[in-house]
Amino acid sequence: ICDFTSVTRSDFFQNENNIQLLDQNIAQHFYRQGMEDVADTLIREANLPKEDINEDPFAELHKIFEEIHRRNLAPAIMWASKYANELEEKHSTLEFKLHRLAFVQILKRRIDAQNDAIAYARINLSTFVVKFQKDFQILMGCFLYLKTGLESSPYKYLLRDEMWVEAADVFLKDSCNLLGINKDSALSTIVHAGCIALPALLNLKQITSRQVQGIWNGRDELPVRVSLTFSLK
Repeated sequence: ICDFTSVTRSDFFQNENNIQLLDQNIAQHFYRQGMEDVADTLIREANLPKEDINEDPFAELHKIFEEIHRRNLAPAIMWASKYANELEEKHSTLEFKLHRLAFVQILKRRIDAQNDAIAYARINLSTFVVKFQKDFQILMGCFLYLKTGLESSPYKYLLRDEMWVEAADVFLKDSCNLLGINKDSALSTIVHAGCIALPALLNLKQITSRQVQGIWNGRDELPVRVSLTFSLK
């Protein structure tokens, strides 16, 4: 704790504007994560002007992202269908991955779901035959194992949790890219950048044998050069 406090500017949070700016970024972060009640409480208790905190379009995407993890594909499929043309232009695999997951969920009901699976494939997967020919062939091969179940088939990997994680990650990545939204909040970006800068500041402290805050010179910039990744600039 001593090392961390030695590389900070203790005067930064003596400024009311800086405190308000931090609180606004925290509230905005909570809104992005779908935690509206927490954000509203912070705004109320910190006396923040709510009009200064804009409604974030990422909040909707995050809710859909969470629904995928809850095994609910409907909101994501509806979103992907709405932006199907734009996703196609960007060569996205999102729509196929979502429909593949939905198709596999039907197959899990085994032989009783054969007609439902065939109907779903004709309506939702037929358009992907050319683009995802190998994957489509695998899905059709699953019909051979409806009696015994996919669990004992060469295609049992389709039942793994990783398939849901992959689909959720692809949704978040492609939706943010399509709508021009940063998937990381300002707060998380600042924290990430700070973690990258911290080792350099601690190293500087050891070299100079004095607190780094003494060489800030009252300027709003780091006393050392730090290389940030492109996404943080």
